[in-house]
Formats: sequence, C-alpha cells, structure tokens
Amino acid sequence: MELLGQELRKIWRPGIVAVLAVLGVLYYLLFPRFYVEHFHNGPNAQSDFDIAVGWMERFGPTMEPEERVQVDAQLADEIAVFDDMVADLPEAAAAGIVDYPSYTAFEEAWVERWQDASHDDRFRADSELHARIVENTNLYRLQELQTMMNGYDTRNENLISQDKSLFSQYSPEEQDRIRELENPAREQGYLSMHLEETTTNFAKYVAVWVALSVILLLSPVLVRDRLHRVRALQWSSRQGRRTVDVQCAAGLLSALALTAANLAVYGGLFVAQGPLALADTPLYSFVTSRFVWFDGTYGQYLLVLVALVAALGMACGALSLFLSRYSSTYVVMLLKATPLFVGAGALFGSWLLDRTFYFREVFWGAGVLVPRFAEVACVAVLLLAALLLCTWSCRRTRKQELLE
Repeated sequence: MELLGQELRKIWRPGIVAVLAVLGVLYYLLFPRFYVEHFHNGPNAQSDFDIAVGWMERFGPTMEPEERVQVDAQLADEIAVFDDMVADLPEAAAAGIVDYPSYTAFEEAWVERWQDASHDDRFRADSELHARIVENTNLYRLQELQTMMNGYDTRNENLISQDKSLFSQYSPEEQDRIRELENPAREQGYLSMHLEETTTNFAKYVAVWVALSVILLLSPVLVRDRLHRVRALQWSSRQGRRTVDVQCAAGLLSALALTAANLAVYGGLFVAQGPLALADTPLYSFVTSRFVWFDGTYGQYLLVLVALVAALGMACGALSLFLSRYSSTYVVMLLKATPLFVGAGALFGSWLLDRTFYFREVFWGAGVLVPRFAEVACVAVLLLAALLLCTWSCRRTRKQELLE
C-alpha cells in the first residue's frame, strides 16, 4: 500500500492538478456552460418543462385517459389568463385582438404573410405587435400546453408501423421495437424534446472533457520515470520490477478518481438546474415520440450515461498508460496522445453520447441505424482492449532486459 501511495503522489502532483483545474474551468466556460445557464433554452423550453413538472406532481410519471380530461380545465384556465393579459395591451385592442380566438386569427394571417415573403410595413408592424404580446402574456405556455395535449391525443394516429413504405425501411428487430413502442396500451411519459436535447449536448461535452483530462493526467507519468532513469533503480532488485504493476494500478485508480470528480462537478451543475424533477417519467414520450431502445426512466437513463462516461474515462486512462510506457520523450508522447484524444475523446466520445440508445444513424447520411445497445458493446470493447494492452505491457516490461 505504501508503494501504491507513492505512485499516486507521483501522478497527482500539485502542478498538474492546478493545470487540470484551470483547463476544466476554461473548458466549461467555452462549451457546456451554455447548457447549464440556458438549461431552458428559451420560453418554449421553460414552458414545456414547467408543464411536465406540474403533470408529474398531479398525475405521476404517466398520464391516464381519465387524467387527460383534467388537462382541458388547465387549458381553459390558461386561455382565461391570456384573455386578461391581452386585454391590458391597448395596441392589441387597436388591432382587434381581444381574446385568444382573435389572436389566433391574427397569428394565422401574420404567418401567411411571412411565408409569402410580403414583408411590407404592415407585416413589420404586426411583427412588433406579436413580440409585444409574447412578452406580456402567457402565450408560450398556452401554446406549449396545446402542443403537448395534441401529442397525447394523436399518439395513436399516423403511426409509422402503419406506413408500409416507411416501415419497410427498418430492420425486423427495429420493426418489432417500433410496434412495441407504438402499442396503445403502453404507458408513456411526457419528457420534452428540449430536455432530451439539452441532456444529449451536455453529456457529449462532458465525455470529451473526461477523455482529455485523463489523457493529460496520465500521459507524462511513465515518460517522466524513463527520463529520470527511475526504472534502472527499480530493476536493480526483483521486488523493484513489481513496481510496474503498481504503477498500472495507480494509473487506473487515478483515471477512475478523476472521472468521478469530473462527473461530480459537471453533473452537479447540470442536476442543479432541476432535471431530476422528471427522473421517474419514462424515456419514451408521447410529446416527442422518438424511438428509443431503452425502456427505463429518464433518471435511470442519466445513470447509464454516467456509467458510459466512466467506462470511457477508464479506457482512455489505460491507453494513456500503454502509450506512455513506450514513449521516450514528452514530445513523442504528445504525438501519441493527440490522436488518442481525437479518436477516443472528440470522435468516439461525442458519438457515444449523441442520443445514446435512440434510433439514430451510424453517422450522418449513412442510412443505417445504430444497432440495439451498440453503444454499450463499443465502449466495452474499447475498455477491454485498453485493459488488455495495459496488462500485456506490464507483463512484457517485467520480463524484458533493462536496456537503459
């Protein structure tokens, strides 16, 4: 244990820890901060999140048909609030907008002129009036509520499983899954598309940073030993050669610890925005109807994403140790660490967390969907290969003659 502690101290030097902390802050400010500060990216996102949280408190994680009737009263209340608010706007009354039906007629005419590109003085005046109404009423909440209600009411209409031309493009396994999800008897939650997108984008950036930070922490360790001829001292005794295994164990423990720290900090910032209010709602939602292989809840889905990021961090740590063992200088290690980060972090990490377990193409324009739970298989293969390479290099190093 004493030797393990010494190796850990060699890895966790104050200088490298300070550098990682500074880089972590800069990375956060440049990339994932947007999805924390703008967790509800706009009033539409804020509205459907608030509505979903309200439904969770009233109905639980799913909505039953008898509960759907209660939402009609909620819609009537929102319309009444809108009518009162719009009545306080003199410019709206001057345009003949005195309640929600008259606003709807105004909006349809405004959208039609916009689509016809008739951007004349009247269109610009109507655009300004529309902005005033949006700013001073509950219009976004009212319209989001209508959209979510419509999603529930029409969830058994226009099903992909009934569209032969479109349905035939899926594989037999995918077709079975679509039928399962579109089963009218299946309970569905109301997770919003905005929360899905925010979760996906934030998770991708976290995965990239985890890969980068682990590579930066572990890449110099064994190179530093080589440059200071530490191995010559270790090889002077049989006991000293066993240090190689301890170094590998210390490196993997450090990779796990740094990954956990990153997930705690970044994940804490994300969770502080309130997404766990919908933790118990099913991932498949009648609001979005995006097909997904995962049958659990949104909260369980977050735990799975955490596990995938942790596995990615461990894989990057093992690969960093392997490459560092066969690097004679820091420059050589840098040349090896750069493609490792690009491949395992920027490319694979981003792909791995890009709508994980959802129906999606292997890459944009591929025309082929990612197989069922292929993300787990891919990260497992990467982690296993990294651990095997790290173990093999340790055994090989213990047996070889000292050439220094």
